[in-house]
Amino acid sequence: MPRRRGEGGIGVRRSFVMLPLTLLLCGRHLAAMTATSSTTPKLKFRSHSFPSIRVMRHGGSLGIGKSRGNTNLVTLAVAPVPPRIEEDRMKRKQSIPLHWNQPHDKKMGGESDKSGKDHHKTHVEEAKRLEYVHPPILSAYDRQITKVQAAAYGTSFSLITLLWCTITGNLQKLNLISTTERQVATIRFVSHLADKLLKIFPFLQVKVSGDENISASDRPSVWVANHVSELDLLVFLILEGRYDIGKNRPIKFLYWNELESYPILSHFLEASGMISVEMEDTGFEVDNQYKLRSLKNMYRAMDEAIQNGFDLAILPEGRRNQDAPVLAKAFPGAYKLAKKHDAMINFLGTHGIQDVWNMKDGYHTSSKEISVRFWPAMKFADKEHFIQCFYEYLGSWAVSKSAHTS
Repeated sequence: MPRRRGEGGIGVRRSFVMLPLTLLLCGRHLAAMTATSSTTPKLKFRSHSFPSIRVMRHGGSLGIGKSRGNTNLVTLAVAPVPPRIEEDRMKRKQSIPLHWNQPHDKKMGGESDKSGKDHHKTHVEEAKRLEYVHPPILSAYDRQITKVQAAAYGTSFSLITLLWCTITGNLQKLNLISTTERQVATIRFVSHLADKLLKIFPFLQVKVSGDENISASDRPSVWVANHVSELDLLVFLILEGRYDIGKNRPIKFLYWNELESYPILSHFLEASGMISVEMEDTGFEVDNQYKLRSLKNMYRAMDEAIQNGFDLAILPEGRRNQDAPVLAKAFPGAYKLAKKHDAMINFLGTHGIQDVWNMKDGYHTSSKEISVRFWPAMKFADKEHFIQCFYEYLGSWAVSKSAHTS
């Protein structure tokens, strides 16, 4: 993808100033890692371990469905807009037209439930009657400043993350830490890093509602959010670091395996043990196509993650929504996973991310304000109830910031 003005290459000098600090931080936290012998290390990253410089923050993608368009999920989170690698999109022999979030059902997400009600269609009709709440629009000058901040954030985040992954990888090869210890430490370190760097390079403003509903628990949880932008994962990492959401159970995301083509990002995905799935870039008019072997590996990895003390984050829409803020068709995979492991489901709704970065306009910075809402942990009677609540809660928030709580 051609590099836009204001993206990539800016703020590199400033990022190198942080390298000595990074080495100190990495050594400090790695010492804590090697000091523990438990298979599930209880590493704590406190805010005072990071520089107390003030400024602000930025966002990323969660869950993970499929990224499409000219830019990729989390590109800015770990690298300043890396070039997209062209691959052969021919149909693979082992591909099957099967949505990963609904592997055993023939029904498409959002279709009618037992009462005959189509929740997706109802949401689309209701969204037409709601007035979209626009975040504050930036002036031309502020947009340029924000792009410089974003480039500095992305460069610093990329270098520090790469350094961390390299050091922990070498420690793992020397058998000084286990694979699980490395994954836990990486998720916690990078999530705190994402939040702390935002105070230095405030290219995003993340306003949070319902944070009183966040609680650390030893009980498994499945985190569910709407999928709007390449920034969804980064936003969730920032929130995880800011509120210490993964204190007891660090959170792993599902992601499209093509993200492994991106430098630095691939190191983070491997070091943190995020869960991949292979799928074709079929476009929005065709159902997602997955390799059967990839699906089996994905389900096995999700089960192992929960059993090993991790939570999971899933985007029921399965791919970035080109019609945002209106939600796309949703699938009940998160409900099925939660039911299988007797886990709670936590809804997390985002509003305004598409005004910062979307698949049509890329990183256009018309705004820098993102609103996020947390709801209390829930359990659902069946998958139809889950789909209904997904649209009622996250749909109204995504469009008009209406906090449905009934």
